[in-house]
Amino acid sequence: VRGMDEIAGILGLALLSLSWISEAYSTIKAGYAKIPLQFALLYFAASLLLAYHAYTLNDNVFLLLNVVTSLIALLNILYIFAKPQKKTKNKK
Repeated sequence: VRGMDEIAGILGLALLSLSWISEAYSTIKAGYAKIPLQFALLYFAASLLLAYHAYTLNDNVFLLLNVVTSLIALLNILYIFAKPQKKTKNKK
């Protein structure tokens, strides 16, 4: 039987992953990343470091969460370099 803390962790993992999966879907559908490169790079690096930390603690929930978010941040980085970001037109 799982404890409430583990259930809360799994639920948080699912919700946060779904939000990033939605972002990835939006990026793929639009054909370009909607987030700034600096944000994607920082998020990717931070998620990798947190994934390593979770691994050392044997925390599978946070390990999976940070692996998923790292991969989605990497997807956005690849889209930024492969296809320039769409610029909004300034209206006068």
